[in-house]
Amino acid sequence: MFKSDETTCLSSVSLPFTMYDHMAATLMGMVVLCGGFTGTSQFVTTKCNGFNPKFNLWMPLPDLPFPLRDAAPVSIGSNLFLLGGWTSSPSGLVLKYDGIKENWSLMANLTTPRYSTCAVPWTGGKIVVLGGSHEQLNGQGTVDLNTVDIYDPTIGNAGSLPSMKFARRHHACQLTTGPGPGNPRGIDRLELLTTIDQDNDLLQALLLLEALAMGSKRSSGQWNFWPWTTWSKDGQCWPT
Repeated sequence: MFKSDETTCLSSVSLPFTMYDHMAATLMGMVVLCGGFTGTSQFVTTKCNGFNPKFNLWMPLPDLPFPLRDAAPVSIGSNLFLLGGWTSSPSGLVLKYDGIKENWSLMANLTTPRYSTCAVPWTGGKIVVLGGSHEQLNGQGTVDLNTVDIYDPTIGNAGSLPSMKFARRHHACQLTTGPGPGNPRGIDRLELLTTIDQDNDLLQALLLLEALAMGSKRSSGQWNFWPWTTWSKDGQCWPT
């Protein structure tokens, strides 16, 4: 576990079991892990667990309603949303976990089913969903998306933002607000780190940072490539 304010590494308890292609998010001071494959199993689990850093302890949470992997997790207040993912095919379902009531419920569907997507909280309780992989209608497998959709948990589609320059999956994204490195004016913007373009060529894996400056109303903008990013071990946790 990395403690960013002290740039130190702390020992912590192991995961409750080996997992991959799962969903991870923070919710109400906990780290929540749900779904994905367990160990070397070819079966997707419904299990969810929460890690309480105060007590250095994992605890079971209510199971998912169905097995799920590769969904996009987003926390808003006391709620955790899992958008899309893979069930037996790319899913358009959206699950909400209520951290107060401790239960799962289905919300409005995504317009386009997808998995390996990325999402961030937006204004007014909405969520922005970026890219992912979608099943083609002609049965020719999946295709990556470059669309950026605004999702409302109560009604579903609530508009869109400019499409990304490349279709992407397995990418990471964040919404930054206020001044920061490379952003002295503090313009609200979406940022993403990418690994794969629409032709499945490796884009200098994890080196390309792309940003969409949204302006004060977060309603318009243009995608721009940032300079190639270099990575350093300074101030980070790395295995020895």
